[in-house]
Amino acid sequence: MTSTGRTVSSHAGPTRLADAYFHEVWQEPDPWDFEDSWYEARKRDLTLAALPDQRVAHAFEPGCAQGILTARLAARCDRVTAIDPVPEVAARARERVRADVDVEVRVGALPDDWPEDPVDLVVASEVLYYLSPAGMEVFVERLDAALDVGGAVVAVHWRGPTDYPQTGDEVHERLGAVDWLARTLHAEQDEFLLDTWVRT
Repeated sequence: MTSTGRTVSSHAGPTRLADAYFHEVWQEPDPWDFEDSWYEARKRDLTLAALPDQRVAHAFEPGCAQGILTARLAARCDRVTAIDPVPEVAARARERVRADVDVEVRVGALPDDWPEDPVDLVVASEVLYYLSPAGMEVFVERLDAALDVGGAVVAVHWRGPTDYPQTGDEVHERLGAVDWLARTLHAEQDEFLLDTWVRT
């Protein structure tokens, strides 16, 4: 049982890419050019514009990397919980947001690591396609347990070729099939998909 009283089941098989992948990728200081690329800067701006409310009580950001989006979320949220699977990278994010007392950065990864308290917003920026289909089912169950009515999910994913367990289109299609999520915003480009869903 979770803190909200909803039951979360277990699924057999691997649920996500192994930690070793992320540790290897992060041997480079900024492997996806988060700091300097126009694609990343524009995507962050659009992600923040897709938040359905001006102010959010508690946001959860899995896969926060070095915390660039985390810092932007902190300006819109009373509280942010962020996770990343690589301890050194989580430490960089923690340093970036050190002045924001209501931001907590932890070491962790989807689908299993979530805040103890319910959340009002989940921002999944290029992270869900690291999950296997089984892991995506765990994510949906954990989302059900964590997100109260009126809470939102903002998901944005690259649409180009990858060697990840799923494509961006596949994870957005799965979220779109959740009957208790209503899509309120959809932006589709060759490079990425951006969707906002609100729990009904």
